[in-house]
Parts: sequence; structure tokens; C-alpha cells
Amino acid sequence: QRVVADCDLIHVQYPFLLAHQAIRVARRLGKPVISSFHVQPENIQRNLRLNQAFVTRSLYRLFVSQFYQPSDQVIAPSEFAKKLLIQHGVSRPIDVLSNGITANFFTGNRRQTRSDQFQILSVGRLAQEKQQPLILEAAAQSQYRDKIHVTLAGTGPTSAHLKRLAANLGVSATIGRVTDEQLKDLYETADVFVQCSRVELEGMSALEAMAAGCPTLLNRTETSALSELIQDPVGAFTDEAPNRLTQKLDALLSNPGARQFLADQNRAFALTRRHEASAAQLANLYRRVLGDKSKFEAEQPMTDAGHAS
Repeated sequence: QRVVADCDLIHVQYPFLLAHQAIRVARRLGKPVISSFHVQPENIQRNLRLNQAFVTRSLYRLFVSQFYQPSDQVIAPSEFAKKLLIQHGVSRPIDVLSNGITANFFTGNRRQTRSDQFQILSVGRLAQEKQQPLILEAAAQSQYRDKIHVTLAGTGPTSAHLKRLAANLGVSATIGRVTDEQLKDLYETADVFVQCSRVELEGMSALEAMAAGCPTLLNRTETSALSELIQDPVGAFTDEAPNRLTQKLDALLSNPGARQFLADQNRAFALTRRHEASAAQLANLYRRVLGDKSKFEAEQPMTDAGHAS
């Protein structure tokens, strides 16, 4: 309570127990609260293997009633995320504010490491909802399978399964954790970046790849923000159509001009999501919320005791 009392504004990032307590104290002390929507209930469900619709509805009801509705302002990282919140009953003001891409992803130089091999990259947590097996299966079915090397950069519960799958399919693959320096190098040398996830509130790894000038193949689905990042149909596929990823991947690998077109489109779009712009937008939002609070207090009628009623 002492910490909250010393603050002008409370910004909650994740909807967990500490955040719940902070919001309660802030409400009691009259402090303005901003809550960000960074945790999609579907992510929690898939990791716990609780994919039933009633669990989804229950988690959204919990998050909305205990975190987002008690807030003065809500931040969503994409239009998709904003629509989700409204769909599940949030009536508080919602601003869309990207997490933002840091400058180092824009500064690299695209280059090819080997002329006899195609580098296919995917970055993210190795987990069920990310659907990385689709990438390995597409590579195995590709007409270029003997020239493809797949890198799945990340860690997570499906790591061992993915390594076994790659071996069983006969796909050349590197799967596991990478350093920040290695990640930057991977973005600069990938021939195609692929993201298959069905659950994304913004898709930061896809945005980083776009900033680095990577051609991208993104899963177009109604349950993910990836659809907002697709710059041209040539860079989109749907996981509902068998072999569709293989067909789109082969089409891109066969056409350097199409890859360059996507790379140029991607980088131009990524410039609209720069970290500096997001930081400035957040600072303005803080000022606005604090200004609204000051205006509200100034407009309150004074009691005989000299306090706002």
C-alpha cells in the first residue's frame, strides 16, 4: 500500500495476483490505473491442455471483471487484441499501442550464407499453440527438401518432440535457444521467416523479422493478430488447408523477386511499429490519464470540510 500511495499512476502489465492486489489498493487510494493486455487466455489453456470453450469464456470473464473493467484505461497491442477485449465485455477506453520494434533490428544488412541451401527460420516459444511441426512437415514435403535447413529458435515444452520429428522426417534442422547476437544474424540470413501460431496478440518475432527485411509466410487465422501483419497474399497461408504451407513455401523459394518484394513491403510496414514511437505514445497516454484525473478532481464540489466530495 505504501508503494502505491507514492505513485501518481499504476500500470499493470500481467493479470495475476500481485496485479489484482495493486488494482484494489489503487482504487481505494484514488490512483488511476492502466492495464495492458499481454496474456491471451488461449495461451494458458493450450499449455495446460484445457482447450474447452467454457474454460476460455471463464478466463476472459475473470480477466475482464478483475483487471480490465476496474482500470481507467486499457492498452491492447493490436486491433485484433482490442476487438477481443470488446467482444468479451470490456467497456473501458482501449488504446492500441504496439510493443514496438527496437532499432537494432532495422540496422542489419541482408546477406546470403550459402547459395546451395535455403534457410527457413521461425522464432518463438516451442509450444503447442505455435504449431512448429507444420514447418518441419512443409520442409519434408517441399520440392527443395534436400536444400532446406530449418531453424526453430526458442525454448519450450515441445523442444524434444520437435527434434525427434525433424529426425524422423529427415529434415535438416537446428532447434533450441539462441543468443541475441545469433538471433540478429538469423534474421539477416533467413530466406523465409515462417510463423504458424494460432494464438498471437501482436506477433513480435514476425515484426522483428519484417524489420530486418525478411520475406515472411504468416498463418492467416481469425484467432491471431498475425493476419494484421500480412502485406500481400503471397506471404500468407492458412493451416486449415492441407499442404498449403508447402505450396506457398515452394512458390517463394522458386521466386527471388517475390521474396524481395515481400522483404521491401515488410520493412516499410515495420517502420510504423518502431519502439521510439510506441514509447512516445505511451508517455502521451500517461499524461492524458493523469490529466483526466486532475480535471475530475478539480470539478468535484467542495464539502464544508474542504475536501472534494
